[in-house]
Amino acid sequence: MLGTIWIGFALAHAVLLRELPHGGGLLLDTLIGTFVGDTAAYFGGRAWGRAQLAPRISPNKTVEGLVSGIIGGTFAFWLFGLGYQHEWFHGTDRLIIGLSVALVAPLGDLFESMVKRDLGVKDTGRFFGAHGGALDRLDAVLFSVVAAYYVSIAVLG
Repeated sequence: MLGTIWIGFALAHAVLLRELPHGGGLLLDTLIGTFVGDTAAYFGGRAWGRAQLAPRISPNKTVEGLVSGIIGGTFAFWLFGLGYQHEWFHGTDRLIIGLSVALVAPLGDLFESMVKRDLGVKDTGRFFGAHGGALDRLDAVLFSVVAAYYVSIAVLG
């Protein structure tokens, strides 16, 4: 039941985000910001990570990785919002929505880690080989699209 609600709620919000004016751009920017933030968190944590973020839930995540991910995700959302088809998207709006996406995405990752720890599994599948299942790749997106939808309505609305 949790999986149905968790994934269904997020997918419904992705559709709602897509249906907003300029929703295709918002959804694409949200995905880019989330994925770049996740990558920046990984590399930032590997390079500078010392302080564990949530050792019982996900022992490899660090505060330094979190900060790197927030900066990288916000910057990516802002940068890709500069595109020639995004003339409707002002810089401050891009920063606010990008920051909200970058702040919420790690919560999705930690939530999925908590669920996996509770179930006693390392990965949610083998769809991506060593990278795990689809849920392992999309855990942050399942939270960031929800935040992007509500913050976009508040900021652009």
